[in-house]
Amino acid sequence: MTSMADVIALYLQQQLQNNEYLEVSRKELADQFNCVPSQITYVLQTRFTPKNGYHVVSVRGGGGYIRIFKRLVDSDVLLAIDESLSEKSAQLLIDSLCDQGYLDSSQRLILRTAVSNHTFGFSGLRADRLRSRVLRSILNIMLSQ
Repeated sequence: MTSMADVIALYLQQQLQNNEYLEVSRKELADQFNCVPSQITYVLQTRFTPKNGYHVVSVRGGGGYIRIFKRLVDSDVLLAIDESLSEKSAQLLIDSLCDQGYLDSSQRLILRTAVSNHTFGFSGLRADRLRSRVLRSILNIMLSQ
């Protein structure tokens, strides 16, 4: 079952596909999806992060708005990968790079498989640290070409 957060994130990503940025009202978006504005905030804070290739500007108040910008991938992406990276965070970053055209679907699948807990054969902090190093190393090569 798809969560409300997934539906909202997908909608915003579709709106951003052919635009450099998107400007929306938190309240109007919440009304459109029949949810509370804090649900929109949650989506923005978890799905539209710099690690996922986005920059969000939020102005609250009567005439408030949210602007979501697609960021171009640069060396900052590699620097933004923490020493420890969860499997879910790695997948979101890889998917974002593919959605932005930096990786093709085959590369996406290879990277997602290479940094999965299943491939490592273990999970936890040790896996998160290894995943961070592996992903940073591979992306450094792939994105520099």
